[in-house]
Amino acid sequence: MSARGRLAGIEGELNGLRGSERQARIRLRTAEEALTTDVRAQLDRRAELDLLVEHVDNEIERLTEGVTDAQVAVSRAEETLMRHEDRRRSAEGKRDAALEVWWEVYDAGLAQPLGLREPGRRNVESARGSTRAARRELPDPGDEDRAWRSCYRKLEALWQGLLPDRDAGVQEPEHDGAIQRVVVLADNTAGWQAPPAAADLLADQVRAQENAFDSEQQRVLTTLLGSAFIEHLKDRLDYTARTFTDINDQLASHPTRHGNAVRLTWEPDPTDPDAGAVVDALTQGYRLLSPARQETVRSFLARKIDAARADAAMGGSADWREHLTTALDYRGWLKFSLRYRPGSTSRWVSFDAAKHGAKSGGEKVVLLSQPLFAAAVVAYNAAGGRAPRCVWLDEAMTGVDEEIKASFMGLTVAFDLDVMLTAHDEWCKYPTVPAVAVYDLARHRGLPGVNAVPYLWCGGEWTAVALPISNAHADETLPAADGLFAEVDSE
Repeated sequence: MSARGRLAGIEGELNGLRGSERQARIRLRTAEEALTTDVRAQLDRRAELDLLVEHVDNEIERLTEGVTDAQVAVSRAEETLMRHEDRRRSAEGKRDAALEVWWEVYDAGLAQPLGLREPGRRNVESARGSTRAARRELPDPGDEDRAWRSCYRKLEALWQGLLPDRDAGVQEPEHDGAIQRVVVLADNTAGWQAPPAAADLLADQVRAQENAFDSEQQRVLTTLLGSAFIEHLKDRLDYTARTFTDINDQLASHPTRHGNAVRLTWEPDPTDPDAGAVVDALTQGYRLLSPARQETVRSFLARKIDAARADAAMGGSADWREHLTTALDYRGWLKFSLRYRPGSTSRWVSFDAAKHGAKSGGEKVVLLSQPLFAAAVVAYNAAGGRAPRCVWLDEAMTGVDEEIKASFMGLTVAFDLDVMLTAHDEWCKYPTVPAVAVYDLARHRGLPGVNAVPYLWCGGEWTAVALPISNAHADETLPAADGLFAEVDSE
């Protein structure tokens, strides 16, 4: 029986006893009124009633103590109940918070890629079932820090893959306890999206680009695999052969002072098994080729186009034509090399790294400059007789002895080139140079700026060229330098 039930029973008994007391008092008054008739009987009856009243008083006292005990028990029971209610409300709050976080896993799009099916109804029982399924089906990620580092590495890889036109990041939660969400910027018009939505958008873009690419590729293939483009390649290869012939003719007519000579050679790239057959076929012209050799050329070009498409897809480039331009550049199908002959009676050998390393610094400068100068001469000859024949060199003869410098400068004269040379403390006063104009950049201590002092080497004579000075400023005192090189002057 509960404390409240016991209290109610005691109060009932107490009320009954109080009624009995009232009845006893009534009978006592009646007896006292009738005392004259039967005094002895009335007195006896009074004694009985006194005993009954005393018994009733004792019962009332006992029941009052019971009521007090019952009230104390009720107070303790109510306090216990309040504590249990507080615990129940706290547990329900934690449960609801956990449910909110768990359902956010589905709302954030994290469950679908993992194969977790969302329950049809969101209640406590469905949440318990889905969490048990997740624990059973998903691998243990380990401690939280390690799992977070793994997620961060994957997010960084995703970010690197989306650059430079797209982006990815982590969206901070709107309230405490919420899940941080990964968002992807796949398109500026769509804004930041959850990964599944961004993946769908990117897939649509890829399909659209593939459709556009297929039509564009078909048009390009029709153009490139036709006879006009193949004839254009033949013209380029013929031009390459003529250019190399002209360069080698220039090299043959300008050996070094010791009789050393170099020449350029070109051949199909030996690392490409089809390059040799294609280059050989292109030298004949498309119309003179047999159907089988025409198909060889078309297959080679188609393979280059497929490689350009694969490179564009791997590099994330929307314009695959940039890769196509590189893939169809005929110069990439060729191998160029330099050959060397030490004297007119020697045989030609490959001027490889070993031969190059065995030469002195000066010899390297002269031998490697010859193809450069010869190519410049051929290019300038194609431009016309009055075209300037300029070659700019920066510190080209640093660390070379005087004899080699003279030979080097004589080589530029033999090729009839107009050379502009910048070098520290190089005056070019060599017998092999008929004429050269020199500007020496000089600075006077305490004066601002730098003077360009001209000199002329002509016919074996060295002449300082005097510059006219305005009389209006001849007597003026120049200000001391306070800016350019001021710290140097003050030391």
